[in-house]
Amino acid sequence: IGGQHAAGRGAPIDRVELDLAQVSGAVNSYQLEGQLIVELDLKASEPIEVVATHGGQTVHFSLGSQPDVVPERVIWLPTRKPEAEPAVQIEVYGGGQLLHRDSLWASRSG
Repeated sequence: IGGQHAAGRGAPIDRVELDLAQVSGAVNSYQLEGQLIVELDLKASEPIEVVATHGGQTVHFSLGSQPDVVPERVIWLPTRKPEAEPAVQIEVYGGGQLLHRDSLWASRSG
């Protein structure tokens, strides 16, 4: 799910900023009407994979290298409620190696 205005709904609950040689941008978590929303807003200089996990559900996002265009925006709506698990685990891989690992709060009460 994506689009230019897909997630713009005020300040995120949490934000992870990436400024690596392979990828830059941010991963944000939002909550809208009780639904957890994870937004990837990333620009990759080489193919990368982002792995997001929440409430036992894991999703893999493959981003191609398009260094001269606007960041690629991807939206993920986990099926579990934000309260099911306090954080979304994020891992970024490039060239088969882990580049970055972090977590995002899933709700403001995190």
